[in-house]
Amino acid sequence: MNALLLVLAVAQVPESQRIVVAPAETLTVESWGGSPSRAVVLIADFLGSAYTFRHVAPVVAEAGYRVIVVEPLAIGTSSRPKHADYSLGGQAHRVAAVLDSLGITLAIVCGQGTNAAVAVRLAASRPDQVTRLVLLEGGGGDRAAGPGFRRAMQSSAGLQYFPGLMRSAIRKGMISASGDATWVTDEVVTEYTRGAFRDLSATLGAYRAIARAKEPIAIADQVRQVRVPARLLLGGAKHSAGPPDDEVRLLAAGMPAMTIDTVPGAGHHLAEERPDLVVEALIGEPAVAAAVTRPET
Repeated sequence: MNALLLVLAVAQVPESQRIVVAPAETLTVESWGGSPSRAVVLIADFLGSAYTFRHVAPVVAEAGYRVIVVEPLAIGTSSRPKHADYSLGGQAHRVAAVLDSLGITLAIVCGQGTNAAVAVRLAASRPDQVTRLVLLEGGGGDRAAGPGFRRAMQSSAGLQYFPGLMRSAIRKGMISASGDATWVTDEVVTEYTRGAFRDLSATLGAYRAIARAKEPIAIADQVRQVRVPARLLLGGAKHSAGPPDDEVRLLAAGMPAMTIDTVPGAGHHLAEERPDLVVEALIGEPAVAAAVTRPET
């Protein structure tokens, strides 16, 4: 292990906050040092949490950035009200409220999967908060939940009594969505689902609301409002959960300042499979990123 990797391997303990953005709506936010004027905002994916970025956030902070990881409503340990606006636009509004409360402006904003579209909507509605976008396997979605998830929620009654079955299904989904699935261990699955499984009844109630959520403004109209540079990373290995081609084309047509890069051998979970390239996409420091490899399991 070289000297640079030793420095980056030093454990950094993030500050965890619970930020109230509306009545009954509280988001969990983790942050690492640095100045608010040099900020990177990471938005956790639908079946993720701040834990998702554990190989990325400390490294970016080590490079001198203020790193903010936001768990949107019903994700991670954020609250799960049954009756709330779970549209992607509603989630973007909450992320904006968090950044306002922290005094963050002109940040590099990164969204993973479904919530990459939250990052796009944030850039469209609050250009004062976003200086650049990094999208990981998503960004062009027009619903907070895909057709498969909506069908699953229609037959979800009683699922709270079968947590083992649910964890098994989530694990299989993680593996099928990966190019290199060696990162999917029992510990990782437990951490990914920890917040959701604290109160499965509340989680399923929120998930049903997410499945019903509809967008008041189409993503096609939103992307035309985005004026900042954007970079989309796509996993190059065959995998499930990636964005459909029509969503990628929509982003490319609507955001001319966007570049698209394919990551060979990787799948949907780029922050797990290739955190080094995610770091490079965020802060453009390949020398640092090269020292950041996913630990062997």
